[in-house]
Amino acid sequence: VAVVGSGPAGLATAQQLTRAGHTVVVYERDDAIGGLLRYGIPDFKLEKDHIDRRLEQMEAEVTRFRPSTEIGRDITWDALRRRFDAVVVATGATVPRELSVPGRDLDGVHYAMDFLKPANKAANGHPVAGAPSAQGKHVIIIGTIVFSVATGLTVVSLGFWDMVLWRVLSGVGEALQLVAILTVASHAFPKRRGMAIGSVNMAFAAGSLLGPNLGVAIQSAFGTWRAPLIAFALIGFAAALLVWLAVRSSFTERDAGQQTTTTYVGGATSFFSRNPLILAVITLLFGLIDFGFIGMYASYLRDFLGFTQADAAVAVGLAGLAAFASPLGGILVDRITPRAAIAWLSLAQTACGVALFFGPGNLPWQATWSFLFGLIASSGLYVGLAACLVKSMESSYASRASGLFTSSIYLGAGFAGLVFGMLVDAAGWQAAGMIQIAGLSFICVVLAFALKMSDFSRVAPVSPSKE
Repeated sequence: VAVVGSGPAGLATAQQLTRAGHTVVVYERDDAIGGLLRYGIPDFKLEKDHIDRRLEQMEAEVTRFRPSTEIGRDITWDALRRRFDAVVVATGATVPRELSVPGRDLDGVHYAMDFLKPANKAANGHPVAGAPSAQGKHVIIIGTIVFSVATGLTVVSLGFWDMVLWRVLSGVGEALQLVAILTVASHAFPKRRGMAIGSVNMAFAAGSLLGPNLGVAIQSAFGTWRAPLIAFALIGFAAALLVWLAVRSSFTERDAGQQTTTTYVGGATSFFSRNPLILAVITLLFGLIDFGFIGMYASYLRDFLGFTQADAAVAVGLAGLAAFASPLGGILVDRITPRAAIAWLSLAQTACGVALFFGPGNLPWQATWSFLFGLIASSGLYVGLAACLVKSMESSYASRASGLFTSSIYLGAGFAGLVFGMLVDAAGWQAAGMIQIAGLSFICVVLAFALKMSDFSRVAPVSPSKE
């Protein structure tokens, strides 16, 4: 029996016929068996190892497969009918139906299979030149616009619930933007991923320093709290326009047809693989540590150590200032192994936690160790975890790795203040700092030693083709 088409219907038919005692040959015009399962469904909905396991089972049952064979071109239908006792046609419906709706003719509007097939091929190591793209540049623009719209709409908020809606939209926009920027940085500078991500973090640090001061100046000039939000929304729209006009797509997109001298080797293809899972847990813990420090350290200085508002601002500000060293942290991460980078930085963060919450309560001591904590956390671990998560996964999964980093760190951040506050109420400031800052940091040290170095992706030279 010949089965034409290796999608769900074709494979199910072939397996049942084989088990009934027939000799079955499956023909597929694509280069791999699976049809819609292989190239129509993204990996995050159906990982392809499930298909491969089923095909191994069917081959063991002596079902035969003939990929890259198109009936009607490579073999005529008449020849197929003469050769086999029966022919099952399970070719699917790959011809799309045209929709007469406004906007159908706009750039970037594609039929689903025109986009999904090359995208899935690229994800499985077989990139297609000229395929439709929805990569970094467009996502950065969309994320920036969503964030800016939410910021602007805040000024017309009527109450609690619509304010919550704008804050949620703002978070969605920021997440889209951050994931895309980290992915672009990782791919644009494959040999210097850490330094590239560190430079991104330094830019965020500059914005966090300039933003509040600019906001205060605008509010003072116009006499209303709405003015800074409107100004920041307009700045966001201007930034999105600047990216659209000035940033070349060749910088932000991975061109499948571009010839390069290097390629990526190794890396996981699942979040549940050893290294991505361990790094996600460390990143979540880091979110609890870092954002717990950011949210509660100023209160510790004022309420427990008795600092004045001005002295507390100096100590806290030095931690933020240390983020400007992020590129240097990135260089360190690029030069040593992920295990060593995360373990040593986490150990140093542990020492900072002990020094801050059990050391002297004077300004010079607290300011020094606050600066060191910011240097290690913001310039070191934040950059290192983002870079190492990207390195832990196969190159085509870089955007998902960046998304995993963003989700993990903000999941921890969302509960950091609550957990710290509960610890303070239950055991006091020093015990809370010892548990959430120093204790969780030491757990990160232990987890880092479980990373398997041979499973990380790495850059390797492309072997010249032999004609």
